[in-house]
Amino acid sequence: MLNKKFKTGYLAPLNYDRYFKKIFSDLKIAKRFLEDFLDISIQEIEHLEKNNLLTDDSRSVKFDFRCKTENRHIIIEMQQWDKPDIIQRFFLYHAINTGLQLENLPVKHISTGSSEKEIKDYRRLVPTITLVWLVDESLNFEENFMSYSNYPDKLANFIRDPELWSVEKIKDLLLKRQEILAILNNNSNSLDFLQRNKLIFMFQHNIVKNKNNVKYQNWFELAEKTRNFNNTISDFQEYKKDPVFSEVIKRLITKFFNQEDFIYIKNTKKITEGIKEYEKGFYENGLIDGIAKSREIIEQIETEKQKAETEKTIFKLLYKGNNIEEISKITGKSVTEIKIIITD
Repeated sequence: MLNKKFKTGYLAPLNYDRYFKKIFSDLKIAKRFLEDFLDISIQEIEHLEKNNLLTDDSRSVKFDFRCKTENRHIIIEMQQWDKPDIIQRFFLYHAINTGLQLENLPVKHISTGSSEKEIKDYRRLVPTITLVWLVDESLNFEENFMSYSNYPDKLANFIRDPELWSVEKIKDLLLKRQEILAILNNNSNSLDFLQRNKLIFMFQHNIVKNKNNVKYQNWFELAEKTRNFNNTISDFQEYKKDPVFSEVIKRLITKFFNQEDFIYIKNTKKITEGIKEYEKGFYENGLIDGIAKSREIIEQIETEKQKAETEKTIFKLLYKGNNIEEISKITGKSVTEIKIIITD
């Protein structure tokens, strides 16, 4: 019998790992999402192994979704709550998705005269795109997403050079731009391969809030609606006209769930809320500590400021001809303290 005490709404949360994987296990759905978000046309798409064992330390790496199109390997990772290590973790996933291609790289046979040597043909490596779907975290960006690639350091230096970006330097600026463009356009030995690898952070919160009317808008709005545990069938009527979104909805309808599904949703909701409460408490404690530390610093500054004013007054009085005993009565400082100040 289903758990009737726990209400999940008409659709289960798409952002929960189990249902995210259930949706993207259908390659038609995955293909459409990638085409909408990356604004590309995909002719072929195939599943790649999601659970991988890295040799040497035998550490298992699991991806939420991994596939191969005609000319790239793609990962989509769902991040339900904020974690302090997401940048490093997903960069590692990004690198691993390139490294895993080693398993299937063709071998070249190089003649050394008396024998042949087998080496991997690294030219067959294809670019990797890692899409990180962040539910609440926006990494302090207002944009819908932020994409990172491997570009020459000279480009960053060019952008950050404050002296170059002035009206007087416009001629130098244009010359420098031409130099940078020449570097970016240099495809010797497939140098452009570095730029075609992308680590992209997608911000669900921003996409829903910004409403830019982009092709991928519906995916994130649908996901956001499923987070409401009181969602109803009427919330998703507009999506049912589209065959791909109809399939997404069919896979999330809680009416057909079993008891184990309800337990999973209930537990995941509890864990998610618990983590958010923990982070909130951690933030509030940090804020309290920060305020206390700020007050301590302010008091220290005030003390130093007061000390400086007193010293200034003492030297003024000395300059006017007052003796140490007179200065002591005026400032409230002891004769010994005044002597130390004067000596220092």
